[in-house]
Amino acid sequence: MPKAELFRLLQRHAALAKAMRGRGGIKVTEERELQRLRETLDAHSGPAADLLAAAGRTGRPVEEISVDDLGI
Repeated sequence: MPKAELFRLLQRHAALAKAMRGRGGIKVTEERELQRLRETLDAHSGPAADLLAAAGRTGRPVEEISVDDLGI
């Protein structure tokens, strides 16, 4: 899976997880999407961890940075 696509999935996962913790939670369809994203990210855990580490070095949340910020 291309790193840019994997990063997009990480961003969507972060947004859904944040919404889930927020007031009112999320819809069942979004919860299912979150589960599918977790499964996909688990299947690519090594590259996903590398991207998360690179995102962490920016000092900003994953959903606030772009692929360009990581130099992918």
